Amino acid sequence: MTTVVKMNYTSPGRGDAKARAGSASLKYFTQRPDWEGRNPDREVITREGRFKLEQDGETAHRELSRILAESRGEHLYRVVMSSGDQNMTAYETEQWARNVLEKNGQHEYLLVVHAGDQGHSEHPHVHVLLPAREKFGVEEIREWRRSGDEELAEMHQVIHVVPPLRTAEIEEKAAGKASGRQAEREEDTQTPSRRKSLDVQFER
Repeated sequence: MTTVVKMNYTSPGRGDAKARAGSASLKYFTQRPDWEGRNPDREVITREGRFKLEQDGETAHRELSRILAESRGEHLYRVVMSSGDQNMTAYETEQWARNVLEKNGQHEYLLVVHAGDQGHSEHPHVHVLLPAREKFGVEEIREWRRSGDEELAEMHQVIHVVPPLRTAEIEEKAAGKASGRQAEREEDTQTPSRRKSLDVQFER
């Protein structure tokens, strides 16, 4: 498996205590220096919206604290996830991670992307703050990695559908250098295969 999943956790309890512990982690996730040594104001991505701690100021702090305080469970996991694909863009990295999390029943995530212009290593990845009721074990981590590999394989497949040629288009092509009965004969001899759609799959 190429997907990497690393995690650790604390058990700060519920409510405001969990919000305070999570806020400290989010500050690190969003402000870790990028390639140029700058401290970018990375987005915190949740299912309720996207927030920037510096740009959105007090609104971001208030909303993220509320999300953490109201989240389930007393455990708070800090997770790092990478697909292993060094060519993934920031957008692709976000979509990949969100799909993997949600396919494994995790919907209360607070996710920060470290990729593209806001990356700092050769491996695009995300940092996730994840409230949880139960502790994760080896089997759960293995399943996340398996899901990550499957999601990456799906993202690498692009399907192109070539629409069937319409009758008018066939007639127009046939009549390009022909006229009269010659065009009619060419139309009559069109094979069904000319009108089928084609599904072409390839890997990036």
